[in-house]
Amino acid sequence: MTVASWFVLCFGFAGRAFSSPGGMDGALGPLTLRAHSPATILRLSPTPEAPCLAAPGSWRVAELVSWTNYFDYDPERYIVDAEAVRFATRIAFGVGPRLELGLELPFSHRGGGVLDATIERFHRAFSLSNGQRETQPRNQYRVWIKGSNGRPDFELRHKDAGWGAEDLIASARFCLLEECGSRRSLVAAALIKLPSVRTRTLYTTGGLDVGGSLSAAKGIGRMTFYGMAAAMRYGETSEIPLALNRWQYSAFAGLEYSLSPRTSILLQLLGTSPTADGFGDFGRWSLEAAFGFKRRLWHTWFVEFGIIENLLIYDNSPDVGVHLGLTWRQGPPAVAGP
Repeated sequence: MTVASWFVLCFGFAGRAFSSPGGMDGALGPLTLRAHSPATILRLSPTPEAPCLAAPGSWRVAELVSWTNYFDYDPERYIVDAEAVRFATRIAFGVGPRLELGLELPFSHRGGGVLDATIERFHRAFSLSNGQRETQPRNQYRVWIKGSNGRPDFELRHKDAGWGAEDLIASARFCLLEECGSRRSLVAAALIKLPSVRTRTLYTTGGLDVGGSLSAAKGIGRMTFYGMAAAMRYGETSEIPLALNRWQYSAFAGLEYSLSPRTSILLQLLGTSPTADGFGDFGRWSLEAAFGFKRRLWHTWFVEFGIIENLLIYDNSPDVGVHLGLTWRQGPPAVAGP
């Protein structure tokens, strides 16, 4: 099955669910987990969220952490052998019953990490291939991209590892349905990534990025189906010697199953269109799966945890990742969900 046919199947199923009877009472929303392809993390990438808004005059604050390990290897074009830890503080305010404004402040560490040996042992335990992992030093930090069009090779090593701030992201979300929430939800979002940071160590691509997304949710019994389609336009001036696509698209499908009014398990799939046409696996869709849970700790506090794994195409996305999130919400939401 091709990536395209997979998404047609996912969204066809979600569309059928959206039009069927049922509610989404008790739904906690999908894992708040953006794309983690090594090229996409530099750029604007819409994050799947519960299609619900903060109540008018109220705040929602989330702290999201992701820890991802990369081994993307194409010796003729690129080597990405690294680990990244990303913290994102997200703040949203309900302006009205159908409008929410938000701001995201990300901060991350790029380096060699500590997970290589664990991943290699896991692969061997299940008779999975380590590919070219064992030909490279463990826990090294190396990002190498072959130069083109007269530009020299680009390379980062251990001396370039460390912490750095990423660009700020501002957003506006608007509920499109008259009664968004109790039975189904449809939310449109506009986003902009401001080029507030410019460093050679790849915490940004240095451009003004804009994007838009459409998110939908529909509940049937204990299950809630989620879908999102997004488009992004990039205006970067990156030091990478590679022509990155100015337009990218992403598609998301997720399933939440409520074990109780306070706990849900989730399975979700996020695909992102090619980053650089004709450049090995970065010229193909990246496909990331996540499995995890969400739990309502108290009336206004929520925690989430997930495991990230790449699918089908292995040299353009993280080998494995861990996601953790903590959300505080002031008062009830404008629609169903956290």
